[in-house]
Amino acid sequence: MRSRSSLDVTIEPAIPDNTAFTVLRTLRELGYQELQAVSRADHLLLTVRHAGGSGAEGPAAQRVAQQLSKAEVLFNPNKHRLAYAPAAASSTDGAPDYEALVFEKDDDAGRLLAVLRTTFGMGYLESVARGVVWRLRERDRAAPAERLHWACQTLLSNRVSQDYEVRVRPERIILGADGKSVGEQNDGAAKELR
Repeated sequence: MRSRSSLDVTIEPAIPDNTAFTVLRTLRELGYQELQAVSRADHLLLTVRHAGGSGAEGPAAQRVAQQLSKAEVLFNPNKHRLAYAPAAASSTDGAPDYEALVFEKDDDAGRLLAVLRTTFGMGYLESVARGVVWRLRERDRAAPAERLHWACQTLLSNRVSQDYEVRVRPERIILGADGKSVGEQNDGAAKELR
């Protein structure tokens, strides 16, 4: 009997992000004056296959993240920060922080899955789904879900070729440069443009 688990991964720029800065300026010009910061990250949802429900075939989340951090087709430690969470995890302390996940309707990640399985020895991966996560901040708080819906409908997604989901931001763990987990991701951990 095989079981599966999902891993939510973000790979965000550790250097200034011109795309996020352009989105910030454009959303302000479109009337969102309360907007103070925008951050963007590439998003992967990995389905990991386990043997016998014991986790013997697929490794623990931290090990998957460590292996992913060696996949230079996705991650450059000089330019990126990698964070991960079990897909069911979410932020539950106080008012939830929201993020928008924008993804292609017809995204075929088959080649990426094949490269990760073969070249990077991640044969336990069953599937990969890609997207982009957007986080918006108003003065001292995350933007409400309604604002994220508006931003996606107005600028962040193309309704012809993309879909989006506004969701509670998972409590992700940041993977350090040495491959060890360094703590939970919070708004201070992500470099945002103001």
